[in-house]
Amino acid sequence: MTSQFDLFLQHEFKVFGQQRFNVNLNIDNLFNQDGILNYTSTPWRDQLSVPGLSGTAPPGVLSPRDAYLLSGYDPAGLVSALRAAGTNVRDNSLFGKPSSYQARRQLRFGVKYSF
Repeated sequence: MTSQFDLFLQHEFKVFGQQRFNVNLNIDNLFNQDGILNYTSTPWRDQLSVPGLSGTAPPGVLSPRDAYLLSGYDPAGLVSALRAAGTNVRDNSLFGKPSSYQARRQLRFGVKYSF
């Protein structure tokens, strides 16, 4: 779970008559929290493809690829079969590790003069 605390401060000064001077400070992620937003979800570096399952089928008929996927696709079993057949399927060393974090603290200072 991530959380973020932002802060906006503003003050307006009267200068002359209707003229006003406004200053503001906007701080995103005030406490500079670096919560994890996403994890690497790809266990293998290589694309998995099953030999002999390419091609298309006429409308209303399942292609061999679709029939294979709808019959209970098991990627770990497919990788084991591909490796047993001599295909090189490389593991992803980043699998399960954080891949993106919250944005770092940002400060914006603004001024406005109204007349």
